[in-house]
Amino acid sequence: DEQTRRVCTYLRAYDDGMIDDKFNARPSHKGLFFVIDNSYSMSAVLGDRTSLEVAVDSMLSIFDSHLQLGDSLGLVTFNSNPELLIQFQQISSEETRHELRAIMNEARRRLGGGTDMYAALSTVLANIP
Repeated sequence: DEQTRRVCTYLRAYDDGMIDDKFNARPSHKGLFFVIDNSYSMSAVLGDRTSLEVAVDSMLSIFDSHLQLGDSLGLVTFNSNPELLIQFQQISSEETRHELRAIMNEARRRLGGGTDMYAALSTVLANIP
């Protein structure tokens, strides 16, 4: 009937009844590259934490809540110079996940220099497969 046809059209159902991959329940793997400013300006205090601590805590929160085994991530920090702390890679095991989180947490201890965001973004682009 017409209502069924409209629903199927809306769901992008194919003639054979298969629904478009967009609507399948299969999980898709994510890739995320964090870019964290660790210049001296990030030493500004917000409440009881520095701006850098807030940024790193936010990054860790995203990592903990949204990235799963099979997802990929990388991390660049930057001040006067970019530093690739985590080469873009897949989170292949719980051990790898733990190691990556420890590296990410250490980013809060690397404060200094100016703010060369362009060099940091160039580093990210050069390291995305």
